[in-house]
Amino acid sequence: KVNDAVMNSLKGQPDTQVDVSVYRRSINEVLELPIIRGEVPIKSVSAYYMIDNVLGYINIERFARTTYDEFKEALSELMEKGMTSLVLDLRGNPGGFMDIANRIVDEFLEDDTLIVFTKNNKGQIEEYFATKDGAFEKGKLYVLIDESSASASEIVAGALKKHHIPVLARG
Repeated sequence: KVNDAVMNSLKGQPDTQVDVSVYRRSINEVLELPIIRGEVPIKSVSAYYMIDNVLGYINIERFARTTYDEFKEALSELMEKGMTSLVLDLRGNPGGFMDIANRIVDEFLEDDTLIVFTKNNKGQIEEYFATKDGAFEKGKLYVLIDESSASASEIVAGALKKHHIPVLARG
């Protein structure tokens, strides 16, 4: 595909140069343009807003290193607007960093509540507990998942469902 070839040639290390040729039909010339590559931040909290006066919505597309900070910013803004119920949308979320997912779950569960445990191939079990007063422990929460929600997003949904938080699955 032409688009894939263009994208592959533009991608590279930040602060490196790529030379781009652009054809200008109006003057019938090819212009040579040197471009310095930069970092393109990818947001993992792609949307958040109030649905009505009390119901908020947050969409998390992946659990990246910046996700917790993005989530906390969204949660705080919605709570300032009067949110008492939240729809947490994890549809299409392929997962990511488990520690980030655990920190997000921690915002909804009371102190010392088991979030998840893992068991390695040697049979050793590691448990992860809620560690502090979460920002949204008293509010109502609804979680959306689908057939594309995987890995850490499945664990988030499972941990919350275990604590009687509605998880609505499609697919």
